[in-house]
Amino acid sequence: MYWKGASRNLQATLQRLHPELMAAGKWGLASLAGLAGSALEFLISVLIAGALLSSGESGHAFSVRFATRLAGPRGADFVGLALATIRSVLKGVLGVAVIQSALSGRPKRRSGVRCFSGSMASA
Repeated sequence: MYWKGASRNLQATLQRLHPELMAAGKWGLASLAGLAGSALEFLISVLIAGALLSSGESGHAFSVRFATRLAGPRGADFVGLALATIRSVLKGVLGVAVIQSALSGRPKRRSGVRCFSGSMASA
């Protein structure tokens, strides 16, 4: 119905669909704004992590001093616990990512779906 009307009178069809098109445009712009915000947050977190990790041992020593000042003698234990937690979470995230990437290719190969490659580009 819409395609037939658009092929006969595009201007009238666009005027009739104007509210829906505006709503879709607003939704699209809001989605892009959210994506841009997420990308900016990711970039800032990478920069902060890079600044914190660039110092290595001196960063660890600073963390221990800071935690000791906040929590007393147990501050160093808290830093060690935080370090172990971060390492465990990192290993879990990377492990799940490896498993998911390995399993995601299996159904595609079985069903005959080709991945993006030179043969797909020429098809």
